[in-house]
Amino acid sequence: MKIYTKLTAIAAASTLAMASQTAWAAGDVASDNAGASATIITPITLTKDTDMDFAEVIATAEGGTVVLTASATPSLTATGVSAGQGGAAAAAKFTVGGQTGYTYAISFPAPTATLTHSGGSATMTVNNFTASFADNITTLGGHTLSATAASNAFYVGGTLNVGPDQLAGTYTGTVSVSANYE
Repeated sequence: MKIYTKLTAIAAASTLAMASQTAWAAGDVASDNAGASATIITPITLTKDTDMDFAEVIATAEGGTVVLTASATPSLTATGVSAGQGGAAAAAKFTVGGQTGYTYAISFPAPTATLTHSGGSATMTVNNFTASFADNITTLGGHTLSATAASNAFYVGGTLNVGPDQLAGTYTGTVSVSANYE
């Protein structure tokens, strides 16, 4: 019994020593604070100001293309068809807005737009989109909203693909344009 009593006493003393060390360590706490912040910026916006219009085109048996420049006063270049017949051509015009001083890029999520005949299923496509900004930069990225104006205007042009003996009538569709901060 003596050995058992001695072992019990040693175990109890050991537990008491550990408990007092644990209590001492728990009371020894250091703390500090970190600041927290967030900056909310103006969301980027994109607004269509003017629709794209290739004006009137005369189709031929061979078909062809009409290139509309991206400009406030666009020009038309026709190959294989006759373009610029009555009516004024117009490049699409958009205004991008957002946080002053921030850089943005525009993109064309769909590389082709389909125009459908108003009375049926005949179609034409528009592709090879181009853009021109007020600062005469034609690249799609790296444009900065200035400190004095939180919006910039730009024009979009493209190539209309006219099929052989394209059915006469009005064709409409949608050109998709996106803007995002870089």
